[in-house]
Amino acid sequence: MNLKKIIRVSVLLVSLFGALTAQAAPRSCYRGELQNLKPGGSTDVAIVVDETTERARATAERDFRAAVSSLTDRAVNISLLAYAGHAPGQSLRLIGQWQIEPQLVDNVLQDVVISEAQQLQACLRVQKSATKKGLDQALDTLFTSMPIDAARSEITYALRTVLHDFVMPERATLILHYSDALQHSKGVGGRSFYAADKQPRQINPALELTAMARETAAARADKPPHSYVSLLWWGTLLMPQNQVRPQKVAYLDSATIEAYRSFWTGYLQAVGVDKVQIGTPSVFNPDLRLPALP
Repeated sequence: MNLKKIIRVSVLLVSLFGALTAQAAPRSCYRGELQNLKPGGSTDVAIVVDETTERARATAERDFRAAVSSLTDRAVNISLLAYAGHAPGQSLRLIGQWQIEPQLVDNVLQDVVISEAQQLQACLRVQKSATKKGLDQALDTLFTSMPIDAARSEITYALRTVLHDFVMPERATLILHYSDALQHSKGVGGRSFYAADKQPRQINPALELTAMARETAAARADKPPHSYVSLLWWGTLLMPQNQVRPQKVAYLDSATIEAYRSFWTGYLQAVGVDKVQIGTPSVFNPDLRLPALP
């Protein structure tokens, strides 16, 4: 993500929530004349964490963090965001940004002055190490600070904002999302996925999507032109209950879980996500390649 885009996103979120400090762009290792040799092919990634997710989620968290870690084995531009719904300024915020730039291929590297080539290789190693460390520390803080008595999150609003502000025109973007799938948002006409007893309510996916048709149409119209988005979603509510049972959530049968998956799949497709995988993607391929844009 370039500096202009970062500043625009930062200013927008500050104006909405008053809680986001402008982020400095990650510094490139390709400086001076090396800028002209920098290879393309970096993947834009938005990692999005719902801070209201219940604590009892060991399997989902493990798989999610393994997927995040695998991203650092390739060239990536990463934005880490978190959201909740319990206080002003918490609906969505940018935690940090990192980049791992691609290596020069050997037949190009051999034509670079030896001292510059060595500096470049050293910088890229530090860049990769700093990204891994920064992501680990940031996720440690997020996951250890999640409250057991979780607030109610505004999932649709957060995802809509990510799609609008962190997806670049003419680019492919990968979104990794961690959430229990339970929303409580004024942004969808006051519709909540919580019943009166604060447990997940039974939903009819088709009716819910029909009620949100105007919102989803507006969100799709805002999607950056000629962009491609792939979203993978890990979450406790969307997992088989023999793997994890949230402390505050009663047992849900497979039909209820499938209804939530169906709703969120339909919602994400309606707002313009091109490829959706919801639940717990047990096999995450670190060599995943997003399709080339036309």
